[in-house]
Amino acid sequence: MVAFGWQAIFVVLGVAGVILATAFFVYYRSPEEHRRVSESELSYIVGERATQSLTAARVSWLDLFKCRQVWGMMIGYFCVIWIWNIFIVFLPLYLQEARGVSIKGTGILASIPYFGAALLGIFGGYAMTQYTKRSGRDPLTAKRHVMAVSAIMAGILICVIPFVASLPMTIFVMTIALGFVATMQAAAWAMPGDIVDNSQVASVGAIQNFGGYFGGAFAPVLTGMIADATGSYTPSFVIGGIIASMAAVAYTGLVRRPLDGRGALVGPDGVGR
Repeated sequence: MVAFGWQAIFVVLGVAGVILATAFFVYYRSPEEHRRVSESELSYIVGERATQSLTAARVSWLDLFKCRQVWGMMIGYFCVIWIWNIFIVFLPLYLQEARGVSIKGTGILASIPYFGAALLGIFGGYAMTQYTKRSGRDPLTAKRHVMAVSAIMAGILICVIPFVASLPMTIFVMTIALGFVATMQAAAWAMPGDIVDNSQVASVGAIQNFGGYFGGAFAPVLTGMIADATGSYTPSFVIGGIIASMAAVAYTGLVRRPLDGRGALVGPDGVGR
């Protein structure tokens, strides 16, 4: 932006989006069509689908809104996207106004937490897989546990951010906090496959996202109002940290079992509870 003006940002991102979309179209294939999927891998994938069909059945689209699991995912993702959008919208402004960083410097520093979140999000997915294997718990329970820990840690770190004295330590705390938020997103997007039959994963994921972006809409509004009224971002970070930690309550308290065909809770044996 400094070198070429604000219009260049849209041109660069638009071209990058076209390149990524083209690459996805050219290279993405389903497991059955992918040339490099081995027979053992394909057998495992097909076997997992068959196992899932025994514990999660189809629920009509409107009836999904009657299920507490779905509401738990909506409320939990509301909390996740609330804090994610605060960072997206206000991180550059916070660094400039509260930390005295230049516009050019902000671009560099604001990218660090997101690079960190990308790496830590992948590590969080690996940790979920290892926890599932070593604990012997079912995948949904393992995701809920990782989600709870990540939500609480993210909440604590986000509350701490405005009270950190040095700029390098602030960036470090932000990076770790966003890493936990990225882990929460990874767990949240993996959960629909544990809740419903795979033919309805997209519907449940979309409904979860629907709830999440209410948080994404309200967070910038409230943060902006608070910043204008108080001249400080501290209350918004503290509120955001508390809201982020509440995702642990939603996901662990409401998203406990898959759905059966009537939207009821089902146990590991597939029997309604």
